[in-house]
Amino acid sequence: MRHLSRLFTLILVASVLLAFMEVRWEIVVACLALGLVGLVGTEFLLHRRQVGAYCDAIERYAERTGLTFHGRERRREETLSTVAVAGFLVLFLAGVALTILSNNCLFVLAAFILIFVLAILMGLRQIQDRREAWHEFATRHNWVYNGGPRLQGLYRERQATVEAFTRRQFSPSSHLGRVHSGGTWTSTPYTRLTVAVDNPSALALSMRGADIRKSRPKDLARELFELADLRPRLEAVAPAEIELRGSQLYLERRGEVRDATELQFLLDLLCDLATAIEMKVETR
Repeated sequence: MRHLSRLFTLILVASVLLAFMEVRWEIVVACLALGLVGLVGTEFLLHRRQVGAYCDAIERYAERTGLTFHGRERRREETLSTVAVAGFLVLFLAGVALTILSNNCLFVLAAFILIFVLAILMGLRQIQDRREAWHEFATRHNWVYNGGPRLQGLYRERQATVEAFTRRQFSPSSHLGRVHSGGTWTSTPYTRLTVAVDNPSALALSMRGADIRKSRPKDLARELFELADLRPRLEAVAPAEIELRGSQLYLERRGEVRDATELQFLLDLLCDLATAIEMKVETR
């Protein structure tokens, strides 16, 4: 599926190159439509499969711990969010097309304003859901929460921190391989969870889900994956970033955690991973 997504991306790039080469517009439009529809479709299926595996893991955790997690509702929300993003893209492209056909920039301006307003409304709704979920978690574990983007307290005898933040990335504009000074900024919400770990041997670990990027010593990650209760959960949280730096173990995931049981699932995973690391430290 990932290779198919890359193929459709190449078709999109090829359509742009064909446009610059002044190939017949019917061919350009056909390539553009095929690449766009194929890329959106494959990315939607990939995202749905990842969300399904993630929700399944949380549902199993909820059944085992006696907590409540509305997996079906979460899947529906993720599907609607993906459809909304696709709708924004289609709306913007429609505005561009109408602007070109009518030679009137009001269409693309109206599309941009509408997308901006809808994105703000969706963002405010997500922030409200996150605040309610974090307040529920704080009440459950006797933490103090003031409604902000940071939550801190003691969890399973470890100092733990949860932070919601936005990462801004700059994408420079380019023309036929030449990068110009212009470009666009994109903002993406993330959630970072941190727990303290006793690491006097200065072990190091960096993973993206179950994919190992860095392991010091080299057999550390392999030994952790041999633990039957860790590997399926690490695979389920992909593509979350997990990193051990000094005495802190981090998990960084795209999007906001807006469910109390989901938050507890992630913290338990981090604490179990921290315990396994400390056991490896003691045996060295």
